[in-house]
Amino acid sequence: MAFLFIPFAYVADLRNGFVDGGGIPCISQLVTGYPCPGCGLTRAFASLTNFDFVSSLRFNPEAILFTVVALVAAISPALLIQSRQRIDAFITRSSNKKSFIIFVAIFISLWILNIIRVSTGFYPAS
Repeated sequence: MAFLFIPFAYVADLRNGFVDGGGIPCISQLVTGYPCPGCGLTRAFASLTNFDFVSSLRFNPEAILFTVVALVAAISPALLIQSRQRIDAFITRSSNKKSFIIFVAIFISLWILNIIRVSTGFYPAS
């Protein structure tokens, strides 16, 4: 994970943390006008590289979740493997249709939260 994050942090530093409106363009937002669930992740990760947690939360709260998962994976891979096994057991116990509905509901919820966050001005769209 660190090998994936280090080049990103370097590019973010070169681009002034992408906070100048120069982030990666979102195809979903260009086509539909609505942000996707991942909109703002680049700037959120860039804010995390500067330890600016408030800005990271404003850009996209998922970045902190992804960072915590990556840190757990780096520090204690066994804990991550146990969590993955629990998720696999849940999926095996429940029907595939139920699991699919749960994951789609999570995806749609994140998308709606991102739209609300951008439309209320909590996070500027550009």
